[in-house]
Amino acid sequence: MGVRLQAAVSAEVLNSLTVTATIGVITRGNTLVATAASWEDPNDQILTSITDNQGNGTYTVAVSATRLDSQVMLVQAYKTNVGIVTTPGTCTVTATWTELVNGTLQVVEYSGIATTPTVVTSTLNGSSTTPSTGVIDAGANPSTFVAAMTYNVGGPSTMTVTAGNGFSQLNEIDENNDAAALNVAEMALLAGAQGPQTCGWTIAPSCTWAAIGVAYSDTPKAVTQVARRRERRPSPFAPGRPR
Repeated sequence: MGVRLQAAVSAEVLNSLTVTATIGVITRGNTLVATAASWEDPNDQILTSITDNQGNGTYTVAVSATRLDSQVMLVQAYKTNVGIVTTPGTCTVTATWTELVNGTLQVVEYSGIATTPTVVTSTLNGSSTTPSTGVIDAGANPSTFVAAMTYNVGGPSTMTVTAGNGFSQLNEIDENNDAAALNVAEMALLAGAQGPQTCGWTIAPSCTWAAIGVAYSDTPKAVTQVARRRERRPSPFAPGRPR
């Protein structure tokens, strides 16, 4: 199964085209999953790219969603088989937008995700106290699930947010205690524990929200072949054997 090695979050930026988050030294062959959220921009928000300073190229967008009022864009992207180090040291991931946004970025490094993973997604938005990703059905594939939710209560808030349904909360980015925030949760499933999964949150008070869920299939286990022992038969010409 996927194993989280490290995670990092950005500060909440205001009126910026880019948002960055810096994690430690990454390991060659692992996977980086980046979740970006932007809000409070009256214009259409388009994510141009997510890249890093290690020469790993542009990340692949797995899924995106908007809130009911269209003010928030929530995006999750990933890059597998990382580790092309061009600047030795920490890894800085950058999300670039077409419009000035207020937003955040969260990055996680995982081992154990397939180099070319099967990616299954789900999105929902609504207005309630119970945000949900909807059903993420990875079938029989052992997978690592990464879910995210962003909300807006329309004013300053210190909301209580809890991730559930077997998911563990990784981060909640809301350092300014303002109208909006990003909450990221994860769950890794072992072989035999697959099936449809749903990440749900409880929040208060009720507000508009958007949620995304992504399942990344894990690296297949190598099949170990056991050599069959060849039975040795006695030679007909062995000493003492009747002829």
